[in-house]
Amino acid sequence: MQIESGLKEVIIFKLNLVNIGLAFQTNHTLKLNLIKLKMKTINIDGSKITNWESFHDTFFEKLNFPTYYGRNMDAWIDCVTEIVENNELLLFNITGIKGLKQNNPDIYEAINECSAFVNYRLFKNGDQTALALSYNEI
Repeated sequence: MQIESGLKEVIIFKLNLVNIGLAFQTNHTLKLNLIKLKMKTINIDGSKITNWESFHDTFFEKLNFPTYYGRNMDAWIDCVTEIVENNELLLFNITGIKGLKQNNPDIYEAINECSAFVNYRLFKNGDQTALALSYNEI
């Protein structure tokens, strides 16, 4: 994993033959350079995430987390990692991100940091899968 200096939220992964560039700009639009990847998209309505309970409810429902899901970020990382391992690319398309970031900055940061950790864990284990985030302010 290489993190470019000067850009706090830029993460660049090189996974075997596939290069995936994830770049968060100041308007939080995610730019992806994807080469021939099969992508599973999960649409998340960020405006419905108003607290940690609704965050965990939303992801539990949308991703069909197992009943033993611990409803904390360590459990979230484990469940998302398991899902991503079964797909070539998983994209969380999150709408209403501006409100989520303003009203629940801790949840917004957790989504970014924990998603990056899922990718780091996969990369470290030599896996060719990846998790991507796409934000829409609508």
